[in-house]
Amino acid sequence: MDEVGGRGGKNLALTRAAQWWAKGCPGSDLDEHLAQLRDEGYCDEAIALERAEGMRLLEDGRIERELWPVVAVFAGCSWTYTSRGLAGAVPTGISSQEIESTARVLGIPRKDCPVLFGGVRRMVNAALPLLQPKEG
Repeated sequence: MDEVGGRGGKNLALTRAAQWWAKGCPGSDLDEHLAQLRDEGYCDEAIALERAEGMRLLEDGRIERELWPVVAVFAGCSWTYTSRGLAGAVPTGISSQEIESTARVLGIPRKDCPVLFGGVRRMVNAALPLLQPKEG
């Protein structure tokens, strides 16, 4: 696995994938949604516009094959939470032990763990602000 750190397309791809995940994976059920629009009698032009918008949303969720181990670990980890009064349980991140344990269960080679940790941390940092309760 190549290094994930500093600047570049791989970091941006991980950031966008994490933000897409934190927003609830918009557009991931696109075919089902378009079929429902057809069944409801929407015209072909409206369906085409909806498809274009859905494809734009899906772009943020696409990731290069070589980064899938990072995404798989991120998706497989349990988040840690803290109690914040009336806001209830608020996510604070993913522990290093959770990342290591999930990587082991997924069979990711130990030599890839330093790169993996950096990628998962990048994804956590991108998703965390979107998972926090809105103030005000």
